[in-house]
Amino acid sequence: MKKVYLLCSLLAMGKLADAQNLTLPELFSVLDLSSDKIDTLMKRKEYRLMQKESDSGVNLIYYTNLERNPVGATWVRSLTCREISVGKGKSRMITYRTYRKKEYLELLEWMLRNNFKTIKRENFGEYIDTVYGDGN
Repeated sequence: MKKVYLLCSLLAMGKLADAQNLTLPELFSVLDLSSDKIDTLMKRKEYRLMQKESDSGVNLIYYTNLERNPVGATWVRSLTCREISVGKGKSRMITYRTYRKKEYLELLEWMLRNNFKTIKRENFGEYIDTVYGDGN
């Protein structure tokens, strides 16, 4: 009986540890996916569509994820996707926010392993805005 309970506990913790954070390759893929495929990815990662609006060449989609942990902190994540169309040109920008330091450090480690470097850093007092790039 204890083995079954332990297995269930490990599975539950595995689910929590897997969480709903997005990897950088998944975030990069959002830049090229269709709106339907973005919705599918975000639903699979348990994000909620909070806002979707379109106005004269600008589309905005905003998703959030609340990771509730019964034995620890609750974490909030968000993804904002902006798509701008001017004439025949189209560009997409995403903003991913996490307030979990461990997740942030994992993202930084991935960037270091994949030759990303700091391009620009601005200090806004309570937070620092940092732009990273790999030359592409």
